[in-house]
Amino acid sequence: MEHDEGNPDEYKDLVTKGVAGVVTAAGGALAATGIGAPVVAVLEPALAALVPVLANAINKLLGTGDDVLGTVALQMSAKQMCTLAGAPLKGERDIRYHIATPLISDGEASYKAYFDIVRA
Repeated sequence: MEHDEGNPDEYKDLVTKGVAGVVTAAGGALAATGIGAPVVAVLEPALAALVPVLANAINKLLGTGDDVLGTVALQMSAKQMCTLAGAPLKGERDIRYHIATPLISDGEASYKAYFDIVRA
């Protein structure tokens, strides 16, 4: 995961208030027509139930959550870990490690994770 955007629900309360305001205004406008008042009275529970559904959909479209770039599984046996714990570290640029993931990329960002195995 790339933690670049922060909290996926950062604006959810604001979005919910906005959607509720739009639904209320639409119901008020329909009720103001005179013939719309009975229709609004019948539809009001359904419109109220629609607010969280619309708010969640809009909140997702905002994309304020973390981005999943990809997943990598590194499998090692206990013997491999014991062997690596005593092995010299490899190096890449200024990073010293025993095991590294392949480059994980989504077009906007690229990451690689490095692990050093240490005996307890």
